[in-house]
Amino acid sequence: ALPKQSDRPWLDLRLRPYPSQAKKPNCCMQALIMFVSESGICRAPLAAAIFKQQLQDSPLQDWVDVQQRATRDYCLGEGPDQAAVAAAATLGVQLPDAGTAAAVMFDPANDIVAADLVLVMDKFTAADVLREVSSYDLINPGGQYSARVRLLGSYHPLLAAHADQTDGQDIDDPLYGNVGGAQEQAAVLEVAQLLQESCSCLLQQLKQLAEVSGLLAEPAAQPAAVAVQGNSPPPGHADGALPAGAEFRELLIKHVREEGVISWLVPPMLQGSNTDLGGW
Repeated sequence: ALPKQSDRPWLDLRLRPYPSQAKKPNCCMQALIMFVSESGICRAPLAAAIFKQQLQDSPLQDWVDVQQRATRDYCLGEGPDQAAVAAAATLGVQLPDAGTAAAVMFDPANDIVAADLVLVMDKFTAADVLREVSSYDLINPGGQYSARVRLLGSYHPLLAAHADQTDGQDIDDPLYGNVGGAQEQAAVLEVAQLLQESCSCLLQQLKQLAEVSGLLAEPAAQPAAVAVQGNSPPPGHADGALPAGAEFRELLIKHVREEGVISWLVPPMLQGSNTDLGGW
């Protein structure tokens, strides 16, 4: 017979809610979208800042939380690279300083549970994220953790057409090679524009998801609520209604699960499940 879950603390840890979630009382009231790059000082902070700015003028602004992570420890604790700061300024986006946007390591055990959508930049960051995450699907198949990982480039209007190519939707690291100077700055600006276009299309698809569900039917979307059957009322909602942000999060979770896993990164032990190259 298999030992009880309590006899396998490592398994118990991966299946139960994590402390980082318990410390965030609003973690279920918003969808969490996490941008992940290799170093965490260029593409991820750029994408996060761009998407946050786009959300400000969107009816989804109170329904989505945005975070960023790095998959390698090269630059942990450092703020955005100066080339990224300059590129953001050219696009009219202000990057936060190192105090509020320092590179933080992606923590598979916590982040893949907390995040509803993990947007990686290329096949390398996808592999870094899924290397550990895919094993969690064997431990707890109901979590469908790998399905939460998508390529940000899969939402880009042009890159989306290259879904049949392994690296066709990659948004490459413009700092790779440490070229420096005007050449590197131009590369970072080009990537920043790709990120901006990808995030814009992502936001449009998220809005469409909310519209189809009826969440944007009211002029003022934030106060909208949807009744929940069989669940305890959320804090502050004695009538059993689920806040619109929480309802949107549930819609996103359902949609992401239906889309499945990025097929070209599915390990052999998980092959045969629903797979997809990204986007929706």
